[in-house]
Amino acid sequence: MHLRDYQQRAIDRLYQWFEAGAGHPLVVAPTGSGKSICIGAFSRRACTDYPGTRVLIVSHVKELIEQNFARLKGIWPEANAGIYAAGAGRRDIGN
Repeated sequence: MHLRDYQQRAIDRLYQWFEAGAGHPLVVAPTGSGKSICIGAFSRRACTDYPGTRVLIVSHVKELIEQNFARLKGIWPEANAGIYAAGAGRRDIGN
């Protein structure tokens, strides 16, 4: 998948933030900008570049949980990922 320039820039800046050891980053983007795609692309890169890395994607909205999971699997079909959410009726463990 090819990211838009601003999506790639957001991910690159996350890496710069982590390299600087500056604390906990926050990415803010407007509705429709592809946040789920950024989350999926960042997760894939982090887990690929740094084996053993684990990523937890948290949301209070069932639809966003399902959307983020679908985007992650679309970007990275072989991701060892699952959903653990009562609202979604899933408790995937062992991933």
